[in-house]
Amino acid sequence: MNIKKIISSLICCTVIIMSAFSSFYAKAAYNCDYIYNRLSAEEAEFYDALLEACTSVDENDRTYEYTPNAKYSSELTEERVGEISLIFYLDHPEFFWISLETKYSKIFGSAYFSYKILPSFRNGSTRQKAKSDIKAAAQVYLNGASKYSNDFERAKYLQDELLENVSYKINDWDQSIASVFMLGYTVCAGYSKAYEYLCNSMGIDSIVITSCSHAWNAVRIGGHWYLVDVTNDGSSDKFFLISDQRMSEIDETLNERYRVTGTLNGVETTKTVLLHDIDIFSYIEHYDDFPKCAYTFGDANGDDQRTVSDAAYIAHMLASGKRSELDFRADFNLDNKIDVCDAAAIARVLAKRKK
Repeated sequence: MNIKKIISSLICCTVIIMSAFSSFYAKAAYNCDYIYNRLSAEEAEFYDALLEACTSVDENDRTYEYTPNAKYSSELTEERVGEISLIFYLDHPEFFWISLETKYSKIFGSAYFSYKILPSFRNGSTRQKAKSDIKAAAQVYLNGASKYSNDFERAKYLQDELLENVSYKINDWDQSIASVFMLGYTVCAGYSKAYEYLCNSMGIDSIVITSCSHAWNAVRIGGHWYLVDVTNDGSSDKFFLISDQRMSEIDETLNERYRVTGTLNGVETTKTVLLHDIDIFSYIEHYDDFPKCAYTFGDANGDDQRTVSDAAYIAHMLASGKRSELDFRADFNLDNKIDVCDAAAIARVLAKRKK
C-alpha cells in the first residue's frame, strides 16, 4: 500500500470514529434495563405502555395536563401498578416534566394509568425548549467526561462537576433534572436522577435508589455494581463507589436518624430509620432485585475502603511476586491487567481530591 492510500485509509477511519462518537451522544439512552429485565411479563407490558405514552408527549409540542393513558393488566393490583410507575419514574430522568401526581381510570372495563405533568412544562413549546436547554447543559458535562480514559474517572468527573455547579436547594422542580440543568440547584432526587442521566449517556449503567427519605445511585463499573451518593459526598469520596456494607457502616457512624411513617403488615407505623434504609417498610418490591454492591472500588487490600494503603498493597504484592493473589479490585485503571499503573492511578486520584 502506498503512502497516499495509507493517508486515505487513516482519514476514512477518523471520519468513521468521529461519526460513531457523534451518534453515541445523539442516540444515548438515559436509563439501563437492569430492573426492567426483572419484571414479569404483565409488569413489563405496563412499563412499555408507560414508555410509549411518555415518548408521545416528549416528541411533540402539544399541550398536555396528563400523559396519554397507559393500559395495565387486570393481573396487576393498583398497588403494584403504583410501584411499577415509580420504577419507571426513577428509570427515565429524560422525562423531566413528569410529576409524582398520578391518575387511575377505567374505560369500558379496561384499567389505565397516567402521570400528571408539571405545570411549568404542560405547554408544548415550553417543554420542547426546556428539553433542548437540558440536553445542551448536559452535553457540557458529557464533553468534559469524554476526555477521561476509563469509566471510573468519567464517573468521578461527573459527580465532581455536579457538586461544583449545583447547589442544594428546595424548589418546584427539585424532583426533576430540570432543576439541575436549568436552575443549578436541586435536592437528592435531582442529583441522583441527573447522575443517572449523565452516566447512562456515557454508557455507564446507573439506577436511582430511594429510601423513605433519600435518593442515591447504584453504578456499574468494570462489571461490578457500587453505590454513589452524590448529594452527601462533598469532596471526601466517602460515598463514591462503595459497598452496601460500607454504606451501612457510614450510616451507623454518622448516626443521623429520621422519623418516617409507612404501612407495615397493614398497620400504619412510625419508625426511626437511617438515611439509606430501603427495606424498613418493604417500600417497593423491586428492591429485592437491586444489584448487590459487595465491594468498594479500588479496595485492593480488602478492608472495604479506598486509601493510599491500597496503592501500597498493590506495589507490595507485585514486588513480592504475588500478582495472582490480587483480584479485580486492584485493576484501578480498568485496563484488564494489574500492574504498577494501578497503584499509581490510586495515588493520583486520591491526591487530586478536593480539599
